[in-house]
Amino acid sequence: MKYTTILSSLLALTSALPAAQVEQRQAVQTTRNELITGACKKVTIIFGRGSGQPGNVGSIVGPPFFTTLSSRLGASNVAVQGVDYPATYEDAVAGGSRAGAATLVSLAQLASSKCPNTQIVLSGYRYVVFLILRMYT
Repeated sequence: MKYTTILSSLLALTSALPAAQVEQRQAVQTTRNELITGACKKVTIIFGRGSGQPGNVGSIVGPPFFTTLSSRLGASNVAVQGVDYPATYEDAVAGGSRAGAATLVSLAQLASSKCPNTQIVLSGYRYVVFLILRMYT
């Protein structure tokens, strides 16, 4: 009975969520190409999504990270560039995608040459550490 009451309460709470919150959550921007298409900013984040994530920055870790960083540094000071790579589980098990690492290197070089005064942040979710490590091998 106790579990039924808790479940009923949770169902009531979720059904009472305003539609705007649901729409806002569904409107997460999963692809960002601000280094390639935009102007130089003080900080350039090059971010790789996790395996199985949509777009080139994913939806779980990337967007909230960008929002938090932008709110602290100012949105006009932050550019976000996603890494386009397969992000498969097979590549992760094999130590990272060679193509993904090459793309990451290319984006870091682009940030350095296009925006010599930007601070470059390499970041990502889950297996992206393998891409960063492959950059140096």
